[in-house]
Amino acid sequence: MTGTSPTARNVPILALTTGVNVVGMTTWIPILPLILRDLGAPDFWIGSSVAIWTVVGSLFQYQGGVWCDRLGRRALMVYPTYLGGLLLGLASFMPSWKSFVPVYVLWYAMNSLQDPAFPAIVGESVPAPARGHAFGLFKLFIAAAGAAGPLIGAVLLPSVGSRGLLLATSGAFLATAAARQFLLRETRPAAVQQGGLAWAELLQGRLGLVLLILVCQTAIVALGLYGPFLTLHARDAMSLSKSEIDVLYALAYILAACASPWAGKAVATWGADRVLAWAALTLGASLLFWTAQTRPVLIVAWMLVSAGCFQFLVVAGDAFRATALPDSIRGRALGAIGAISRVISAAEVFLAGHWRLSAPVAPFLLLAATALVAFAGVQVLAARERPAGTVTPGT
Repeated sequence: MTGTSPTARNVPILALTTGVNVVGMTTWIPILPLILRDLGAPDFWIGSSVAIWTVVGSLFQYQGGVWCDRLGRRALMVYPTYLGGLLLGLASFMPSWKSFVPVYVLWYAMNSLQDPAFPAIVGESVPAPARGHAFGLFKLFIAAAGAAGPLIGAVLLPSVGSRGLLLATSGAFLATAAARQFLLRETRPAAVQQGGLAWAELLQGRLGLVLLILVCQTAIVALGLYGPFLTLHARDAMSLSKSEIDVLYALAYILAACASPWAGKAVATWGADRVLAWAALTLGASLLFWTAQTRPVLIVAWMLVSAGCFQFLVVAGDAFRATALPDSIRGRALGAIGAISRVISAAEVFLAGHWRLSAPVAPFLLLAATALVAFAGVQVLAARERPAGTVTPGT
């Protein structure tokens, strides 16, 4: 990969630094709903808090897309990471959920600023034929880090508590921000200076379909492994402890790490849109099966199946973001589409949290329904001319 592009080294550098951050975050994020409970948050407000920071994040994600084109991809990878590290340190000292959530929202906003830059810099760092493999490598590091983090969290939690885990993550963010500042190279195309972004373009034609698919993909992620509902279901319906939930997530991320190279190969062979559609469909089905399990071996088995589907979904989703949009508006379009996606997914999370009070499986039924919409959207898109720049078989 390094012989094909002068900026290809960005991929392993970004993968490594992000992996370090993910190790820190996943020592405590799988049990974040339980941390909020310990800080006095009722279950309703746990789901509502997720919706709140998702909406705030959407606004920052849009601004991140604008700055991604205006200031460059590298700046968005560096400075919000510095600020994120400081905010996590502050969050660790908050005495109640009412003070913790606002600081966490600001930290989440810093991460959201970076969201458009991730697929942009990874996709632009390598030639188009290598993008599937680049995203597979990037997600391999993320998944491997996600496997290590919960295991480390399970070991350290009894001795250092959630505050210690947050402080360690704060230090990791500050260190990786410095590494990115000195090692990353800019990838913003010269064509970014041309053209603009009309919001109407995002609501019609090919870009409208792209928006629909990515809205669904974002909602599936928010309702699935990155949301609060798996943790709450594992605790309330399956009676798993915090440490057992950490171990469950660790096993899921190990499987996801193993699936990453295959996901990248699948994207390069069949196209990001097709892989995204089938991964969404199978993830929706597998999580429904997971919710019905009571035996430990089946709880683990269906979580592993879901993790594999999830990894195919996120690799394909990032590749789809990077390849379905033209160079001239990529950063701004990624930010705008991401913002719209998050607002809608926040509404779904809020509804899921409300419906969960009367039907614990409701979030997973909503996820499955969203997956069906994503699948249908891809079929409509495939019936039209494939968008320029989308990864196709043999390219």
